[in-house]
Amino acid sequence: AFVNGTVTNEYIYLAYSGISRYNPDYYYGNCIYIYDWDGNPIRKLILNRHIQGMAVSKDNKTLYAFDVNTGFLMQTKIN
Repeated sequence: AFVNGTVTNEYIYLAYSGISRYNPDYYYGNCIYIYDWDGNPIRKLILNRHIQGMAVSKDNKTLYAFDVNTGFLMQTKIN
């Protein structure tokens, strides 16, 4: 299921868990699907961690999210 999302003027970002809703990690995303405003898929980012909540910079170059495993805010560049 998609468990979180955010938008910019150019794109829609949706975090996906890919985990059964009976698993305790169901609410945490481990990949992000990026769509344009016409609903066309642009990119899929696969993460090596589970995130909760996210934001993207206005220039669509930086992703911020809460890393559930470490308890820290993560920052990564979107290429």
